[in-house]
Amino acid sequence: MVIELAVLLAILAAICYVAYRSAIHEFQILQKDYEADTDWGTLLSEQLPLVIRDIPPSWLGGWTYGKTGTKTWPIIIAQNGTRRKVAWNAYLSTQQGQDRAPSVAVCDELAAPVKLLQTFQNWGYDGVTRPWWLPVGTPTPHLFLQTDCKPLEKTKAEWTAIVSTDGAPLELWVAHEGAVPDEIYEYEDPVNPWTATTAAYPWVGDVKFIEIKLRPGNVVLLPRHWWYAVRAAPLQEDAPMLNGHGAWWWRGDIHSVPSKVAALVGSQIGKN
Repeated sequence: MVIELAVLLAILAAICYVAYRSAIHEFQILQKDYEADTDWGTLLSEQLPLVIRDIPPSWLGGWTYGKTGTKTWPIIIAQNGTRRKVAWNAYLSTQQGQDRAPSVAVCDELAAPVKLLQTFQNWGYDGVTRPWWLPVGTPTPHLFLQTDCKPLEKTKAEWTAIVSTDGAPLELWVAHEGAVPDEIYEYEDPVNPWTATTAAYPWVGDVKFIEIKLRPGNVVLLPRHWWYAVRAAPLQEDAPMLNGHGAWWWRGDIHSVPSKVAALVGSQIGKN
């Protein structure tokens, strides 16, 4: 009896999985202006991408050109095959700072001085929390110029927050995992959905996706099982880059124990 029940449950699970993967997903996003008394738990329970407009400074954080442009934090940059230490404000004012965005490592070093961990914790204090979520981890800040793009990646956390803080708007390419074939895992190089062609990626023309334009002061929260890519929104050719330094944004992951374990296992598999 136990064996028959196990087999039946396995069959039902397989049927549910196939139906889930083959379903035509309705591409909807929720949009909400920030209000202090909002029941965020109810909105998040719908498991749909959520755009929150005009978030308060306590949610936005200090990762902006206006708040960091005069700071003398020491950073290490690579130039002409050598590594040297410069001040952050000096880097931003150089031609290199204008032509090339700082590396991920440089930005990561600045997460502590701009107090992004405390910023992300403010979200929990304001109700963006559930009893089974882990304490938030330190977000990762980014500064993108027009040529920069974070290629397709699937959310591994319960929720991933993308926060536009300053400069040019962001563009997000978002699709549910049911719309993206498993074939994507076969490619060694990261996939940029804005430049991907059907010749190189035959499936890309059939993917149903959403494009979200995220202006500074707004955030999008993506639930599990969603693919996303991020770039600085293209500007008109005659329009100067806002602040002269591209799009400022940060990403924060909200984990439960299962999602954290799955993310750690996945990262180890990726290294091997």
